Amino acid sequence: MQKVKVFLSAAVLISIHQIACAQLLAYNNKEQILGAAAISPESGGKLLEKLVLRCSQYGDTTRLAGETAMNAWKQRHQNYLDENKIVQQEIMAFVERATVPEAQKKDLRDTFETGTKNIIDAQFKAMETPISAMPQVQQKVSICMSYFDSVNAGKLDLKNNDPVVTKFLDERINTRKKKLNDQSPQ
Repeated sequence: MQKVKVFLSAAVLISIHQIACAQLLAYNNKEQILGAAAISPESGGKLLEKLVLRCSQYGDTTRLAGETAMNAWKQRHQNYLDENKIVQQEIMAFVERATVPEAQKKDLRDTFETGTKNIIDAQFKAMETPISAMPQVQQKVSICMSYFDSVNAGKLDLKNNDPVVTKFLDERINTRKKKLNDQSPQ
């Protein structure tokens, strides 16, 4: 159980740094990769939702550009988002089965849930600060549109920001597809 808590906590911290700084990461073990896969790409999608909501106040054109970028991002990430949920379910099922006191299970659940929320909030604050700093609406719109252009260019895609987690998720997805193909009647 301590190992699970350590890798989830490490993944939370790594993910804060990864998405906020958009840098390639080095993981120390498979547990950290698993923990990061439980957090990404869902946290990226939630971050984009918050950004679109913030930028939508500057008019329909900005809102539409944001929604279009977010929907395209979600479409590119749908398989990863689906697998992300499966990883989360597997980790939480393991935690629930583990023979540890309920207080430690609750602590881990809280770390996972609160940590993910804190990641998103910190990343959003970093993205929102330049918008708020601009004195004129057109400048704010320009920053929002720059963010959306970056999303459309794939700069916030998981494959560009975290190829290790992308590879991990791709392998899981491909393994699951292969099993389904092997089970289906020919």
